[in-house]
Amino acid sequence: MFRITEDWLKANNRDASGKLVKGKKLKPKNELPDLTTRLKSPLAQLNALEDAFAVSVHEKALIQLGKKPDLLKGNYEHYDQVRIFDYMYRHHRDIYDLLHATPNGGLRSQKTANDLNAEGVKKGYPDVTLDAARGIYHGLRFELKYGTNKPSAEQLDWQVRLRAQGYVAEVVWGWEEAVALILRYWLLEPGQALPAAA
Repeated sequence: MFRITEDWLKANNRDASGKLVKGKKLKPKNELPDLTTRLKSPLAQLNALEDAFAVSVHEKALIQLGKKPDLLKGNYEHYDQVRIFDYMYRHHRDIYDLLHATPNGGLRSQKTANDLNAEGVKKGYPDVTLDAARGIYHGLRFELKYGTNKPSAEQLDWQVRLRAQGYVAEVVWGWEEAVALILRYWLLEPGQALPAAA
């Protein structure tokens, strides 16, 4: 399991959200950023403000879950994955823009399953992909698990194959562990490797 400590953030000149500080003053949290200063037209300024304050599809799903907690039953991994994407959308848009999910699991009709297989969906491929080279790696792939769930043989096989190709490939339990892994990976400097998992 990966954990980012305050000491590590301070030693690596990062703020509490993991962003690089390097001599820049951090703005107070209650101050709204001026997102429009670099935009020329009033329409571009309006569009930027709408994007900044729009409710994401992830947030909508979590709001729905708040209204109907029974939706969580049997969908723990789904909502953990929604939380990962919601967190990145809110706090790390640069990471969010390169992060995506692979629709491998879930209940589908036989026709849909056949169509997906014909399109190249492969059993066991990791749930989440971050397409950004960091440290000594080409990208990050991880399989998300909840509670006592274990990875399948196909999932473990993909982990081995992806590592052999220069990717970080991990199994994480819960959305907090996933976010910590993403941030640790994102903060790697060129030539740096993630520490081996205990």
